[in-house]
Amino acid sequence: MEKVTILKTFFVFISFYNISFLPSSTQNKEYQQKTSHL
Repeated sequence: MEKVTILKTFFVFISFYNISFLPSSTQNKEYQQKTSHL
């Protein structure tokens, strides 16, 4: 269970990082669609 929580936190961190550093809204939408499956 701890590994799952760590992975979820890790992916949330990466998603925020990418949203803030990628100006392209299309890339953000594609990335959000990928992360929504996790």
